[in-house]
Amino acid sequence: MRDGYETRIKTDFKKLASFFLFWILLSSVSFANKCPLQEFRQYVDKLDKSKIESVNRLKDNYKKTISKQSPQCRSMLFGSFRHYYDQMTQAHITSVEEKLNEKYPLSPKEEKRYKTELEKVGLRLDQSEGMYYVEADSAWFLKEFGAGLTDAWTKYFKQWNYETINYFSEDGVMLISFEELRKRVVFWESFLNDYPDFPEGNNVHETLSNYLSFYLSGLYSTLNFSHIPISSTDIRKSYENFLKLNTQSKYYEVVKSQYNIIKDNAFVIDEKVSKKLDINYKKIETEVKKKAINKIKSEYKYVHDSNLYQTKIVENANDLPAPGVGNYSAVTNFSFEWTGGEPYILRFVTKSHIHAAKTYYEEYLFDKKGELLFALSVDEYKISTRYYFDNKRLLQVIKDQKIYDVMMISKQMKQNAAEIVKESRVLSTMFTYISNY
Repeated sequence: MRDGYETRIKTDFKKLASFFLFWILLSSVSFANKCPLQEFRQYVDKLDKSKIESVNRLKDNYKKTISKQSPQCRSMLFGSFRHYYDQMTQAHITSVEEKLNEKYPLSPKEEKRYKTELEKVGLRLDQSEGMYYVEADSAWFLKEFGAGLTDAWTKYFKQWNYETINYFSEDGVMLISFEELRKRVVFWESFLNDYPDFPEGNNVHETLSNYLSFYLSGLYSTLNFSHIPISSTDIRKSYENFLKLNTQSKYYEVVKSQYNIIKDNAFVIDEKVSKKLDINYKKIETEVKKKAINKIKSEYKYVHDSNLYQTKIVENANDLPAPGVGNYSAVTNFSFEWTGGEPYILRFVTKSHIHAAKTYYEEYLFDKKGELLFALSVDEYKISTRYYFDNKRLLQVIKDQKIYDVMMISKQMKQNAAEIVKESRVLSTMFTYISNY
């Protein structure tokens, strides 16, 4: 990529800290009113996050803070609350699950005691397939924060709570009807269309993908339907309802294609037809993924071949040793389009940094609407991981030349992808404030 107009910001650590303080203060302004995000964060910094009891102090302070704030400010504050809540509860969840599963099964009295304690901090205890697991309780969020939640959060928690109570499957048994499965697919697709910038959109995309794989791929033939037997008639009626009621869905043509396969076999779904459905779904999914990835590669080439404007931040430009770290330096380069008189359009970011003699490198590619399309992360061992995204959904991961199915990736890889998305938002916001400064 050739250098265009370039702005350099060279800093030592003190100047860098001042810059980020300025950035954080700016982010606390919501239209004409000052949103007390910074004050809330300062309060959280004083909490002992290793103690689960701090959750209730966090909750009480949040409730005081949102009083008389605008809807946008409340939304920003709740997003911040959720972030810190997850931080505080994650280690506790892991610890409790390990402890309880060593004792599985607990006596009814002991299980009730644990449930009561967890409920106090918004967690619920459940069991499935011979194991206990702990997760955030959507009903608790609705009860504690319902009046101050935005429409998006309210709809999210209500649906999530409903689906938690009405499990999709357990022990290989599908516990809902095929028509109920259609309704869940339609709900989450509609939700993402209505709230494209929802903070936990990645979770919604993952849930929708799981439901779609069962609804469209023929996998339902491999489940044990002893609880609610699903006949060919159930599947036929559900597909017909989809084609009649959900004509605007982006999955309409896929459902139509699957329906025609069933129709050609007189609506009898045997093992042979199930395999046809699975093959057809995988073929369509592969074609869609291939098309999206080719588009990303085309965008990547366009950005690299273009003479874009650039803004560069050099951290620790005079190479002073960082206390307790040693060598530290970082260079972040923002490449953007600008037609004059219009806002800058961020297209590409590179970030290279040295930390304790270890070198790291990252890339982020954005489309013209600001959506993350691609990210590259190279660790200190020179192992590269590439993440491809389509409409906020993780599409593919390639690590050290190995392609991973996003439906089968590890929990750690999912967390890494989520961190990549979070970092891309930080960089995008940083660029916006730098550009307007």
